[in-house]
Amino acid sequence: MKELKFLATGLACMALLAGFSSCSDDDDSAGDTIDTGAVFTNGWPKSAPGIRAITRNAEGLVTAMETDEGDVTFEYHNIKTRADGGAYVLMTLEYMGEKEYEAKLTLGGNGFVTRAEGTEYLEDYTDPDNWSFGYNFDGQLNYVHHTSTDEDEETRITHSNGDITQVTETDNEGDGGYTFSFSYTSDEVTTPIENRGGIMIYDGIFEVDLDQMNVLYFAGLLGKATKHLPVSEYDQDADETYRFEWNINNAGLPEWVSVDGYREYFEW
Repeated sequence: MKELKFLATGLACMALLAGFSSCSDDDDSAGDTIDTGAVFTNGWPKSAPGIRAITRNAEGLVTAMETDEGDVTFEYHNIKTRADGGAYVLMTLEYMGEKEYEAKLTLGGNGFVTRAEGTEYLEDYTDPDNWSFGYNFDGQLNYVHHTSTDEDEETRITHSNGDITQVTETDNEGDGGYTFSFSYTSDEVTTPIENRGGIMIYDGIFEVDLDQMNVLYFAGLLGKATKHLPVSEYDQDADETYRFEWNINNAGLPEWVSVDGYREYFEW
């Protein structure tokens, strides 16, 4: 059974192949503002799969999350001012009071993260963990590059009419990769389901392996959502299709999603 994947245990922006943009013109300098209403236009979720609680400050910025993997905090520096240079966010993950991960998140001109310089704190040593992110002109994530001591992976995300149609991961170490395609209608769902909640389950549905960066979307820092909710994905390598069932409330917001019978819930 396909199970939802969430939190698990980037180099500078570069030019990409045609059809992708790792850095738009707006991302050439560090961003100085975060539009807290740009991602969740119909209200911020209180919880989401893998995230038990989301805390926001008076300005609407996410400052803390309680997750399945521990407590995440976000500290904002130079937001709405360039007094000391570029804007950035310091993200820290702690489990039972012990720091396990920390990353300096550089923001682009669109207010979304373009680079993450991370450190994983292991038992006897630390491990560098770096990411770069690119976005299309609609502000949707379309490129991820992750490097660590033993990983060098690139993910390209193809959009069409505001929806993700294909995700391809390439392992630059030569250990494989994969391609998934996504559908928004089926025999049972003849009209696409509007994504009014702005929900994106990158790891668990769209197969974008984000590890500790997965929480960034629900902090409003990783681009905008698809226009619709996917109802199936096709694994080209395995020649297998997985189906998603969404339960939508009267406000048009998802209360839960089921992947092959396994449910995960949202709270609004």
